Amino acid sequence: MELSGADDGRRRHRFHPEALVELAAEADRLNEYSLMASTRFANAVSQAVTGVGEWPEAFPVWEDALTWPEWAEMPAIRSHRVTGYDFRIFYFAQPTIISILAVASTRRKPGYWRARVSDY
Repeated sequence: MELSGADDGRRRHRFHPEALVELAAEADRLNEYSLMASTRFANAVSQAVTGVGEWPEAFPVWEDALTWPEWAEMPAIRSHRVTGYDFRIFYFAQPTIISILAVASTRRKPGYWRARVSDY
């Protein structure tokens, strides 16, 4: 899993491998239209990840997860909108690291990424 982050008070973050695939797939799709569109998307995702790293508890708990039978054993899954795009970052926060489960299009089936939680 990709691990990165800064030593400026933000929590480090790691992307689930499938989240990186989602990010790259959308950037590649946008790159077919223009490099600038692809770059804007990547920058918007980067800004969302930075916001999550600075204020991980500020974003809402994903309410659909509350209906999962195994919810009591899972960390609080939160999401943050990627500004300007129909995408959300789904993640959970631990004391020193943010685990990013998905860079998800809001058009996909909700919770398709939930099995990824068990990878941590």
